[in-house]
Amino acid sequence: MAEERYFRKSHNYYEQLVYARLMLVKDIPAGYPDFLEDVACVALNRLPPRYVKDSVNLFFYTPINEIEVMQTAVAEAVDAALAVVRTHLHRQDRPD
Repeated sequence: MAEERYFRKSHNYYEQLVYARLMLVKDIPAGYPDFLEDVACVALNRLPPRYVKDSVNLFFYTPINEIEVMQTAVAEAVDAALAVVRTHLHRQDRPD
């Protein structure tokens, strides 16, 4: 695909923040290999997209208070996503 060579660097910056936050999760349910990926999807859908070409530029051009707001939003989105996915997981474990 020819377009790929033009747009290889752009990405949603929130993905990096969400993935980094998820690497801190300790209690991953056994037998659920997609747990973190499911949580990431739910969390990212709760956040606005923030596309950047280079993550370093984001920090250089973004005021510190805005970065702090982004980090807080990520923490809240990940916490909420963890609760949603865990609740869904527990519902699946219950017999009908």
